[in-house]
Amino acid sequence: MKIRACVVFAIVGLPAVLASAELPATTLLFSNPAFPASQVPGTPGVTFTSFLDGFTVSQNGSLWAIRANATTAPTTRDTFFVTGNRNGITTLVPENDILPGLGLGWFNTTAERTMFINDRGDFAFSGQFGPATSSTDEMVVKYTASSGLYSIMAREGDLIPGLGGERYGSTNDAAAIDNLGRVYFRDGGTSGSIPSDKDEFIFRGSDAASVTPYLQGGTLAPSGQLGGTNALLTGLTTRTFHVSDDGARYITRGSLALPSNSSVIVVDGRVQLQAGAPIAGLSGLGLSTIASSDNMGMNEKGDWFVWSSTTALETFLMVNGEVVLTNTTPLPSGLAGTFTGIEDVGINGNGDVVIVSRISTTGQYVITIDPRGAAEPYVFLTSGPSSPFAQGIDINGDGLINDNAFLSTISDVSLGDNGDLYVIGRVANSVTGLNIGDGLFHFYVDIIPAPGAVGVFALASLMVPRRRR
Repeated sequence: MKIRACVVFAIVGLPAVLASAELPATTLLFSNPAFPASQVPGTPGVTFTSFLDGFTVSQNGSLWAIRANATTAPTTRDTFFVTGNRNGITTLVPENDILPGLGLGWFNTTAERTMFINDRGDFAFSGQFGPATSSTDEMVVKYTASSGLYSIMAREGDLIPGLGGERYGSTNDAAAIDNLGRVYFRDGGTSGSIPSDKDEFIFRGSDAASVTPYLQGGTLAPSGQLGGTNALLTGLTTRTFHVSDDGARYITRGSLALPSNSSVIVVDGRVQLQAGAPIAGLSGLGLSTIASSDNMGMNEKGDWFVWSSTTALETFLMVNGEVVLTNTTPLPSGLAGTFTGIEDVGINGNGDVVIVSRISTTGQYVITIDPRGAAEPYVFLTSGPSSPFAQGIDINGDGLINDNAFLSTISDVSLGDNGDLYVIGRVANSVTGLNIGDGLFHFYVDIIPAPGAVGVFALASLMVPRRRR
């Protein structure tokens, strides 16, 4: 980790570069039926009860997608894919509803599924769709916002274009959708004459006819392997593939064809992290599973991140190949303690990194923002009502922070290019301490400095470490 000398900040008459939440934090989805954001649109009396998994955002961070459960609805129609923006829900996709243009509905809500969305509002997701036979019901489906129609990108048992009779297998997982409408998805094992050690693919296509392989397991030997080995990359895993918007850069987790130390993070054909390998600036080695499935990402320009731990129990965050923080890094802006227990990380199109962590001294959740360039990392908010960085939540929709509602836990976060900050977490009453509900909340980050800008992110005379990436 590169640490510059400490510097002293003083609050002076500079342009408005202080990050703040000028507007009240708004509630977009909520699990408590007493509040308006819990209502499922178009279904009176049906309310959201939980937000299951798979929170994703579009390339510029303006649109979001998530899977949610609801109550008082029939069990065959109580799970939804939901998309929206800073103002609320834009699209609702209930299970088993026949989808326009597709003539099928999706089901099997017990398996974890994720929807991916682009800046135009097009989205892609995978799962079981019917009515169909059990040998043809696994599909990757795309929604085109301009037409309002759904279409099949890939279906179990269908021929794959250009692969000489090879057919899609039963493990098709949507991986991404770019702003050109191209869908990336994984097939965990095609059916046909391709050998089993080479039949795992990441495919890309705008429609079913244009699908072509983007990555093929068992055919690439990434450079930078521990000990100079030249093993082939296999074992492409779901939810670990991310790609730049032009398709030129990618990050993925996979396995090398080795008897040990096989788990790797590969970026653009080069190993960046590997089980058993040293990590610059840390004393421990990479874990046997180098990083969890959801602990990595890439923005539309190709900036990437991974967070994990080492064999010496060091928590670390790597951005573009450099370790930028560990569990010994002091928190910025005067909070006592260090980063520990990273919960989520995001990176926007400007390269600004947003981090949800825990404060080592108090256990509180903290959201910090690390702008690209010379500006210093800063604290945006902490959980609970007592911190100077606490921010109340408007949960009744009146535009005022008068509900005694503060975040008590935080699980997911995303920072958009224009300051849209989305947070998934639990809200508690600041007086009684009792939980009120879980939800998706929108904050607005007033300004994110351009590279090289001088930011006022600390109290006067506060010593903070200066870092660079």
